[in-house]
Amino acid sequence: MEENVNSLAFYSVDRLVGSERVNFDKRMSIPGIITEFQDAVLDHSSVMKIDRKVIFPMHNAYWVISKLHMDIKTYPLVDDVITVKTWPLKPSFVIFERECGMYLRGELAVSVCTEWCIVDGTTLRIRRSDSIDYPKFEHEARRFQDDYARFIMPKTSEEDFKFSHTVGINDLDMNVHMNNIAYVRLAVDTFSMEEYLSRPIKAVDVAFRAQSFIGDELLVYRKDAGSDVFVTEKKRDGSVVFEMKFSR
Repeated sequence: MEENVNSLAFYSVDRLVGSERVNFDKRMSIPGIITEFQDAVLDHSSVMKIDRKVIFPMHNAYWVISKLHMDIKTYPLVDDVITVKTWPLKPSFVIFERECGMYLRGELAVSVCTEWCIVDGTTLRIRRSDSIDYPKFEHEARRFQDDYARFIMPKTSEEDFKFSHTVGINDLDMNVHMNNIAYVRLAVDTFSMEEYLSRPIKAVDVAFRAQSFIGDELLVYRKDAGSDVFVTEKKRDGSVVFEMKFSR
């Protein structure tokens, strides 16, 4: 992969896989992998001067991730040294796409395609991409997917209900809503240990539909369809806040 020397267009960082990023089997966990990518994105946003500490005081806005597709070729292990690379694609009217790659010993281990948007700090509504001072530069071309993967969630019934979760303090992020990794952890918790070990997850698709706040009760549903697992998280009123597809 040829690296762009423009720090606005491309970012790369080497990291040691710590114990907090792995499962009981010493492989990186799904939440751990996504967290590593998000950390790299946040670091790059700081370099680009469009991170939260810049756009919130200047524009009363913050970033949220809306969709994610991840393909896993190899699971890095604890104490492995990984290289995480990320680059933004050219923004559309409201969507900011960004791709990320995780490399192990020079080979691509995990690829991620994401969609982000800007949310107004007062109205909590999505803002236009030109409502912040986004820097001008030549963007990278799309490398991992020609078209963002869309997935259709099957309908759930009470037979698919697994457990409920009340949003607590440890679930919140700096925007005082439920951290997106907390949703992912709930989805992963629908798997048994034996199932998780016997059929490794090869890809995931995630859609963050709405925000959740302290005290909200989330109902977690799981439906299996062949080798795929679909997890839906809803509020008591039936509104969907999170959807995730696991492909094995």
